Amino acid sequence: MYILRSSSVCVFMYLFYVQNGQLANVVLSVDSSINNQSPYPGERNRAVPQLSFAPVAISSMRNNTFDYRAVMKELNDARVPMDDPRLIQIIRDYYIDPPSLEPYNLEKPDRLEFSKGQAPFVDSRLNYSEGGFFVEAGALNGEKGSNTLFFEKVRKWNGLLVEADPESYALLRSKHRKAFSINACLSIKNYSSV
Repeated sequence: MYILRSSSVCVFMYLFYVQNGQLANVVLSVDSSINNQSPYPGERNRAVPQLSFAPVAISSMRNNTFDYRAVMKELNDARVPMDDPRLIQIIRDYYIDPPSLEPYNLEKPDRLEFSKGQAPFVDSRLNYSEGGFFVEAGALNGEKGSNTLFFEKVRKWNGLLVEADPESYALLRSKHRKAFSINACLSIKNYSSV
């Protein structure tokens, strides 16, 4: 099992579809009253404005009397495949935290670029696409060094922030990111493990 800390590894899953001139599966809505200023002058004629957030709910059936940790241990010990419905349901219900509905709590709220040039590079390669989905492994505190905060704030993307370190994860949650998050790490195995 690898825990990614030194730099964020960002996997972008491009889920952008247009149906009847409108985005399908868009999880964020735009406040059209905000000015369209380019975050990278000279690179693009227009940028998506800052957005208002309307999260998509994932099916969750949390039961406070259910011993999900014991069941998770059994699933781990049995090395069930990663697509086992029981494993998926437990992760959904007890491990993934929903996006925050509170305003961002960022140290530098007006800053758009936190990734040392990686976000603009990926943005240009994805042709400035809006409404996608990201997975950021090694999300740290959710702000410093983030490869995805730009996509979330400006391009209306949603995603999953993965951070293994409990202290960093607590800081990440305090930033009120508009993405799902999980205090876990990635594995090179195709079954759940601890």
